[in-house]
Order: sequence, then structure tokens, then C-alpha cells
Amino acid sequence: MTPLPDARLALRRSHAVVLVEGKPLRILLPAAMGFLTMKERARREVRPDKTKDSFDMFAYVKLVGPQAVRASLQQAGEEGRALRDRLLNLFWNTDAPGPRDVIRYAASLDPDEQALLAQAAVDLFAEL
Repeated sequence: MTPLPDARLALRRSHAVVLVEGKPLRILLPAAMGFLTMKERARREVRPDKTKDSFDMFAYVKLVGPQAVRASLQQAGEEGRALRDRLLNLFWNTDAPGPRDVIRYAASLDPDEQALLAQAAVDLFAEL
């Protein structure tokens, strides 16, 4: 496991989520600003050749929703605007590094499914 420089930010404002079906499962969901800062920096500086960080950012935004992420970025002021700009640059079109990483990470998909996933990533981040 690679230690990430901004890992402490990801859990600073985490909140518990309880999943109930049978036995309850309680997980900590990291705050959007901290988690995305950590993952974007990891993708940019620590391990730019790895696909996992882009996939994790996509999965996180899909899970919590672009509206919640947008609100978190807006609440963070200038730092949030700067992060939003970097995320939009990473996911700005289907040939950008973010969507390419996402489809490489989900390599078992056929080409049509990969194209749909890449477009879904672009559309999702465009909502930020």
C-alpha cells in the first residue's frame, strides 16, 4: 500500500454510514474535499502511472453524488475551486487521463461498455 501525503485530510470530516440488511455494517465515509484532494494529488504526483486513483475518484463521486461533492467543493472556497478545476481537467473528455484510467482499471468490459463508462465519467464530473 502506498502512503499518500494527504491521507489525514480524507478522514478529517468523515461521517459514519450504517448499511442494514441482516447484520448492520458501519463504515466511515471520507469527506469529499479531503478524499478527492488526496486521490487527485496521488494521481498527479505520487503514482501518475496507476489507474486506481482515477477509478476511486469516479466511484466516490458516483457513490455520494455530484451535488454533495459540488457543495463540499464550494464550501472549501478557493481550495475547492482549485481542486474542481484539476478534476475537470482530469475528466474533461473521454480521451482525457481520468476516463482512460477508469476504463483501464475496469479492463474486463467490452469496447462498447468501455465507451459508455468513459462517457459516464465525463458526464459525472461535468456536474461538479
